[in-house]
This record gives sequence, C-alpha cells and structure tokens, in this order.
Amino acid sequence: MPSQPPTCPTAPSLDGLAIFLAERQRDSERKHGIQGKGRRCEEDEEAPFQSQEKTERVREEVDCSTCAQQSARESPREGRQTSIARHHDSIGLTEQICIQADPMPEDFVFVPRGDPYVTRNCKSRSKDAASTVYIVYDNKERAQLGIRVQKDIYKEVTKTAQQTAQNRRVAVQVRDARDQRKAKIILSETFPSMPDACVEEVLQHAFLKGSGRVGRTATRPEKVKAILAVEAHIRHKYTPYEQLLREGIDRESARESVWELVKAIRDKWAEKDGETT
Repeated sequence: MPSQPPTCPTAPSLDGLAIFLAERQRDSERKHGIQGKGRRCEEDEEAPFQSQEKTERVREEVDCSTCAQQSARESPREGRQTSIARHHDSIGLTEQICIQADPMPEDFVFVPRGDPYVTRNCKSRSKDAASTVYIVYDNKERAQLGIRVQKDIYKEVTKTAQQTAQNRRVAVQVRDARDQRKAKIILSETFPSMPDACVEEVLQHAFLKGSGRVGRTATRPEKVKAILAVEAHIRHKYTPYEQLLREGIDRESARESVWELVKAIRDKWAEKDGETT
C-alpha cells in the first residue's frame, strides 16, 4: 500500500481554510465599505418614503395655517369674539366684540375709554350680574373705543364715582407724593453729589405722573429708572445734544456724540467722599 505523503504541519484543514477565507472576505468588505454601501442602499430605499411622509406632513401644516389665516381674514371679529368669550367664561364674565356701527343692544349704553375707575367697575358689576360686556372697536377694527354695558349698571357706577371722587383724589395725591419721596431717596442714594436743583428737575420731569417718561415706566427696576432719568437730564442740560438735533444730526448719532460727556458727569455725581459708588 503506497505511503501517504507527509502533510505539512502548517497547512490548514479544509474547514479551517473555509473559515480563513470567510474572515478575509469580511475584512475586505469592511475595508472597502461594502457593508456600509449596503446599509446606505437600504437607507436610500427608505429615504424617499420618509421624505414623502415629511413633505405630506409639512403640506398639511401649511394648508391648516393657510386656512386659519384665511378664516381670520374673512371674519376677524368672529375669531376674536370666540377667543375672548372662551377666556372669560371660566371667570363667569362674558365679553363680546363689536364695532361702533353695530346696533346698540336694548337697555345698554356706551362707556368711552378714559376713566379707569368707571370702566373697571362697570366690568366688575356686569360680572356680578352675569351681564354681557361688549368691547367696542372702531369700524375698521383697529382701535378700542370703549365698552357697552347695561344702563342700570352704568348709572350705579357713575353715582358711586361721584360720591367717592374726593376721597379717590386725595388717595391718588397721597400715593403720588409717596412715589415722589421714594424716587428722591433713590436719586440721592445713587447720585449723592448731584446738585439739589438737578434732583428736583429730574423729579418734576422724568418722574412726573402721566408724562410717559422713563421715571414712570413700570417695566424697569427703580435704580435703573433713576440712572436713565439722570442721564437724560445731563444729555439735555449739559451737552450740545439738542443743538446737534437742530443741525439735522439724527438722534442716535447725536446721543453717541455726547455719550462720553454724559458718562463723565454722571460718574462725577455718583461720587461720595472721593469714591465712586
């Protein structure tokens, strides 16, 4: 019987060779990105469907938005009236929108804007009586003109307003005086070297009730209002700011031109005992 040729100790078996070739194939695929391409192909096949779904979703959102805008343009009062009624139903007060040309409801009267006490109490008493309050706009629906309430409610409110007018006037004066004292204290603490005459000018100008100036705004802290009021006073009284405006310089450029001088005077007034506060 012929002898078998000796096998090489390093030669792999058939099973081992198959495993070896399979591993090399996987290494080659990883190296050249074949598997990655396969995944990308699957993603590419899914992408059109995802893109289509996204496009349809966006189209539906746009259509809904367009319909809402069109509906608002066609009946703006109806939209506002619905939202207001929904908001106030929870507190027992029904408010409805109307325009000046709409017929006056029976036993109702128009209450113009301008007296916060009358308007506030007409609304409050209408709520207690479960009576509708009509918010009146001009015929172009741009500006609110006042309200419509029941005549009896309006008569009661105006009668009370007359009876309490003097007491309310005194209360307002007391409150205004308190606010002025508070503002003066803040000015004196923030700018201890500010001349007394300038303090009074700032109080009478920037903190004057009804002026709409920086000292009367309710959206800023008291100290910030004091600083801005003093800067405005310096800009108008101690710099060529107004002259620049008369010469045709725009407001922003004029402010920038005098800012260093404003800041120097402001910092000087803020000094106390040789130190800057």
